[in-house]
Amino acid sequence: MKMKETITIAASALALILSTGVAAESAKALEKAHEKAESDLTLDPAHAKAEADLKTMDAKGEKKLDAAHEKSEDHLKAMDEKK
Repeated sequence: MKMKETITIAASALALILSTGVAAESAKALEKAHEKAESDLTLDPAHAKAEADLKTMDAKGEKKLDAAHEKSEDHLKAMDEKK
């Protein structure tokens, strides 16, 4: 292998190592920014209220669904008894 080829390969390897390091730092910075954005959202009172409202709506919807299911079962039992 010629000296020029050896230098080119070594330079390419060094560039690859450096770019990998930069990519890792960028990923770490991006993850940190994402965590900060999530914590900012969590601290927002409007966000907390919206989550509470969604939970309330889900609970009400589930109660209505359960009531409708029970009512349907009662109707089916009544129909079976009439036969």
